[in-house]
Amino acid sequence: MQISNRAWHIRFIRFFADDYQPKNLCRHFWRVVLVMAACAILPSILLALVGLLAFVNYLGFQDQPWVLGGAYLVIGGLFGGAWAITKCAERRKGRPKTKKPPGLLRSWLKARKERYCPLIEVVED
Repeated sequence: MQISNRAWHIRFIRFFADDYQPKNLCRHFWRVVLVMAACAILPSILLALVGLLAFVNYLGFQDQPWVLGGAYLVIGGLFGGAWAITKCAERRKGRPKTKKPPGLLRSWLKARKERYCPLIEVVED
């Protein structure tokens, strides 16, 4: 099975591990799922910390500026990240659509149904 070097899941995993070379479809699929789950859990922990900082500020620690400053930095980072995501989405709208090969999930389901995991070859684009 050939996967493009520019596939979203290859770039997503390489964002965290530069030297990642997938060899097996099943292991690659589960690595993508686990990293995406970790990326979903970490922001929720961050949001819980912001809530904790707001609660500490509510209890009467206004005279300590690091508490309020930290809360503002975290909230600003969240809004800044959302802004960056929307800007990236706006840039992608202008690109022409092309015929795509089957995606990661469809390929994995097909391989699971046939009870084998094909080897992966990353192709440079």
